[in-house]
Amino acid sequence: MAVMTQGLQVAEYQIEVTTPDGTMPCHVAHPKRDRPVPTVLFFPNAAGIQDDTRLIARRFAARGYRCLLPNLYYRLAGFHVDMARLQGGGSKAEAEYRQMIRAAESVSIDMAMSDSEALLATTDNDENLDAESVASLGLSLGAGFALASAAMLDRKIAAVACFYGARLMTGEANSPHRLAAAVKAEILLGFAEIDPMTPPNVRQALAAALEQSACDHTIRTYAGTKHGFLDTNRPVYDPQAAAKAWRDVFDLYGRHLQPEFTRSELS
Repeated sequence: MAVMTQGLQVAEYQIEVTTPDGTMPCHVAHPKRDRPVPTVLFFPNAAGIQDDTRLIARRFAARGYRCLLPNLYYRLAGFHVDMARLQGGGSKAEAEYRQMIRAAESVSIDMAMSDSEALLATTDNDENLDAESVASLGLSLGAGFALASAAMLDRKIAAVACFYGARLMTGEANSPHRLAAAVKAEILLGFAEIDPMTPPNVRQALAAALEQSACDHTIRTYAGTKHGFLDTNRPVYDPQAAAKAWRDVFDLYGRHLQPEFTRSELS
């Protein structure tokens, strides 16, 4: 499917990726161009692939990137978070939330990295993809995966952007706060001002790890925001803060990946 957005014309479709654990669907959005473009590996929040995450992928594509949005829940045989049910209130919303959290907890960092290796290998032969120019993006649950991608993948990740991360400090050896010290890519770590999922001790641990690393990094708190402020399908969405955050992302990626548009506002 080809769509028009502000910027370049965009093509969107789904591919099936063979992984060690099965077949993983992946939403793909890229500009309709006859030359290779850089890649953004996009790890979404716990709700997985939804209209708002497809919108983000589409807008990246309109600005000169190929965006890969994998369905990390493929091991759960067709599981999909019902956003209408989740936001509908009452017992049904509570039940949907519990299912979503169980699904999120079922995907380990090792699983997500194995899936990412398979996904990038699948797209390596695409003539429209610059396999040497890759960045990662993570929201909430996906933030830890984005950090891990720059520390664990065989592929060089040039830049990482993470927002309001969840599960960033665990007891595991590959906890994101431990992996951060091994990252060489430039990192943008964006926090919501009000976010119980990243309490002060987690933020301090990440800041300390990044200070010990060899990477350039920016840690930014977006004033007045709550966890999920980039999610257009949630009441906490903050359009002004989101516009600022996306400018920060495009500035970061533009310095390392040189896409069609290096300074754009995603809102």
